[in-house]
Amino acid sequence: MRTLRNGTGLRSALGDYRHRAEVWHSRKVPASIENSPEIRMRYSRQLSLRCALVLIVLAACGRSDSVLSPHFAQGTYTLESVHGRGAASGIMVLSPTGDVARRVRYAQAGGTQSQEYVDVGTFRLTAGGVVELQLREDGGRSSNVWQPRATLTGSVLALQYPDPADGPDIVESYRRQ
Repeated sequence: MRTLRNGTGLRSALGDYRHRAEVWHSRKVPASIENSPEIRMRYSRQLSLRCALVLIVLAACGRSDSVLSPHFAQGTYTLESVHGRGAASGIMVLSPTGDVARRVRYAQAGGTQSQEYVDVGTFRLTAGGVVELQLREDGGRSSNVWQPRATLTGSVLALQYPDPADGPDIVESYRRQ
């Protein structure tokens, strides 16, 4: 905002724009110039640019990191696929209050599965589909917080985290039931 010289005080950018538009439209222009195709095209181009600018500003206001309500992601997700040495079976339960539980089992030699490992914590969902997880292992008793990268695309929740043995990242994909 700025102070105008005529002493009217502070005027918002929108008010200043309206004032300029009123001045522009109050000018007397000969009809031959006003109705010329060149003037109409220039005015149309300026109007298009202004509309595009407004749309860009509005899009910037709807940032992709704004937090959404957890109820958009709530549900039970079943492990569907794994890339790397991740869990062999499991589920993730996201509650409408922002709580989360991950229950998984890992493959063992001889085709058996390990005991169930349970991580509990909280989550936040952003407008860009990023799920910010804060998980504690050992049923929530661990003092360490695990924050794997997670995204929600449609009905698929994907977790990505480093392999503890320095292999390629592990990606677990869970599908909402």
